Amino acid sequence: MVEPAANVIPDDNRLVSARVLAVWLRCSRAYVADLGGKGVLRHVGTKFPLRDSAGAHAEYQRRQREQDHSARIEAAEHSAPAPRSTMSMRRPSSQSFNQRSMWG
Repeated sequence: MVEPAANVIPDDNRLVSARVLAVWLRCSRAYVADLGGKGVLRHVGTKFPLRDSAGAHAEYQRRQREQDHSARIEAAEHSAPAPRSTMSMRRPSSQSFNQRSMWG
């Protein structure tokens, strides 16, 4: 079995099974099948080219991260400001805390 290496694109483009690719990408076989169905990963018969698949997966993850980041920024821009009452909540003074004794 091919041993995955962190942040390493494989040197060769040999054809591997969905199981081996899932181990390499550190995901499930179902996720590999889903990416294959979406057209993210190209397969030859029932096998996947290892280097091409690793690169395509990295690119897909980057695009997903950018979309998520854009959605969060957009949501933050459209969110309402915090109510004044929340901003002006009174904190207990440290003097009143220090005057209390734990033992009586």
